[in-house]
Amino acid sequence: MNTRRGPLIAVALLVVAVVLFAVLHRSSDSSNVATGVQKFVIQGNEVEGGPRDVTVNKGDEVRLAATAPFDFQLHIHGYEIEKAGKPGQTVNVSFPATIDGEFEIEVHHLVNGEEASAVEVGNLKVNP
Repeated sequence: MNTRRGPLIAVALLVVAVVLFAVLHRSSDSSNVATGVQKFVIQGNEVEGGPRDVTVNKGDEVRLAATAPFDFQLHIHGYEIEKAGKPGQTVNVSFPATIDGEFEIEVHHLVNGEEASAVEVGNLKVNP
């Protein structure tokens, strides 16, 4: 009778291992969700390292920072958040992610207070 329990125990342990792996793997997928301040540094007319996605969950606090060598405005489309900065200054923006979806993040180059051009620095992705 003990010889029949061996395969059943092995199958049960295998099922537990697969379920545990799936749960742990799903938890590690959330590691791409942004925590802390996401920094964008503009060099010339490009974002250092290229545009990138900032992914958060609805209800999370979004924290962005931007630095540019010209008068600029950090703009988060959809949320319509805009904050101006001077050359070399770091502008910080923090707000709750209350709207789910994808939103463009841009740094607008300002000349005499007016937008002269825009640099797409990334996309804000807010998971429901």
